[in-house]
Amino acid sequence: MKQLLVLILIVFSGTPLHAQYLGYQNNQTEPSKYNVESIEGITASMLKLISGNKNEKRNWVAFRDLFLPTAQFIFLDPKSKTGEYSRSYNLEEFIRLVGPIYAKNGFIENPLGIRIQEFNGIANVFQSFEAKNLTGTYQARGVNSYQLVYHSGRWWISSTTWSNETVNAKIPREYIGDASTDQTGDSPINSNSGQNKKDRIILKKR
Repeated sequence: MKQLLVLILIVFSGTPLHAQYLGYQNNQTEPSKYNVESIEGITASMLKLISGNKNEKRNWVAFRDLFLPTAQFIFLDPKSKTGEYSRSYNLEEFIRLVGPIYAKNGFIENPLGIRIQEFNGIANVFQSFEAKNLTGTYQARGVNSYQLVYHSGRWWISSTTWSNETVNAKIPREYIGDASTDQTGDSPINSNSGQNKKDRIILKKR
């Protein structure tokens, strides 16, 4: 039995990346209409897809297409009353959790700036943001941290972690541009100002 388990682990650990999402991708009923060919585009698309008015249905099919099916969502909450410093969700858990809340209360999240580090098909991104619901009960700024991989001519988000700004932990000035522009090519997401501040470091091109 032990040898069988070892063999199974070896087989699955050697499974190439495209095999992990090939079946998942084939189940998609709608091709991506969003910019997944650039890092700026795919991270801005995530915010665009979760943003919307009260009772506005989100396009979760397009949202899923931004991510690897094994993607993780991690929220850091230092002020948690339950003592739960971090909360982690998989892709489907995240959609089930926030989908009804966003639809009920409305939710808008705008990018403020972006810093990118890229090396040979992997990327690490810090994206500052401002967010609010449309009932007036929630408003915050913070930083989204993305890990991405490049495969089959496009980027995929493999995980995202976010933490809100606090009185003792303000977003560094260099992480914030003048304001936010939607990098998908559409109009800004309820934004009143100009271009994202970008800081890109490419260690090695693909």
